[in-house]
Amino acid sequence: MLGLVSSVGATEPAPTQVERVVAKENWAGIYRFVDEEDAEGKRFRKTQVLRETSTIPARLGVQFGYRLNLEGKCGWVVPLKSVIHLPPPGRRTQDGVPFERTERYLLSAACEGETGIGYAFDTPDELLPGPWTFELWNGDERIYARTFDVVPDERPNPSDATR
Repeated sequence: MLGLVSSVGATEPAPTQVERVVAKENWAGIYRFVDEEDAEGKRFRKTQVLRETSTIPARLGVQFGYRLNLEGKCGWVVPLKSVIHLPPPGRRTQDGVPFERTERYLLSAACEGETGIGYAFDTPDELLPGPWTFELWNGDERIYARTFDVVPDERPNPSDATR
């Protein structure tokens, strides 16, 4: 299941013209969300990087993805498209019929800000070994791509999803 690591919560309109957006990677790998509380007692969710890596174990509960900064002359909000290419044969129905090899999502992110995309293995049909390629598009321009190599889980007791 796809997860948006961060998003823009304001209601300002997206810019009508984007000159150029550049994506610079902060990290890519395995992460988890941690609930924390600030000094005023406000609760918030923080992304904790467990391991920067391109090799991901095919294990239920594992979350992986990337976080990056967007830079450029692009107004306040940048309209983006996230594309995830799954390895062949792709996801299948419970009857074994192929139904999905590419996932696409529309999102908005702050220009001159940080954003990210992640994926969590929530169901067995998502545990697909092979190359998973994440792309981030601004209009017709691909501004970021990262391939993760999902490998079979070789742990004898896969009870801890984060390792």
